[in-house]
Amino acid sequence: MMNEQTLLKLARLAVPDIETMKERKSDRLDFHEAHVTGLANAIRAAYDMGWRDEEEAKRR
Repeated sequence: MMNEQTLLKLARLAVPDIETMKERKSDRLDFHEAHVTGLANAIRAAYDMGWRDEEEAKRR
């Protein structure tokens, strides 16, 4: 299970200047533009983390 810190690290792969994953009730603060390469990197990193976690769970 991913904690907030891990989610923030993944989000920063897509949007490097993101400060928090918490809603701040402001469009300027809650909505960010992301380049498709950044999104692809974040998705790939999340997939890799899940794959590693699954492999680690199988070894236990």
